[in-house]
Amino acid sequence: MVTLTNKQTNYSIENEGQTLKITGSISVAENGRIISFNGNFVTPESNYVGNFYYNENENGKSNRSVSDVDTDKYEDADELFDLTIKELKQHFSEV
Repeated sequence: MVTLTNKQTNYSIENEGQTLKITGSISVAENGRIISFNGNFVTPESNYVGNFYYNENENGKSNRSVSDVDTDKYEDADELFDLTIKELKQHFSEV
């Protein structure tokens, strides 16, 4: 007999801030937990700025990284990343 577990839903995502844009993909569990969220930071003209990764485990802990970002753009990238995670968590808590 076939057993199916760990159902996930996958999305492509974009979110635009004042000076940067996030493009990437996200996998979400049925309960709204973000299994994997990764992608790139780009300028409005689609020039690469850096990359990111985020996940939440079943024990209520998370991992995150922002990397390969120019020092002068790091603050904007980190702010947009935080905002995007908050918006995603809000969205999936309402679904």
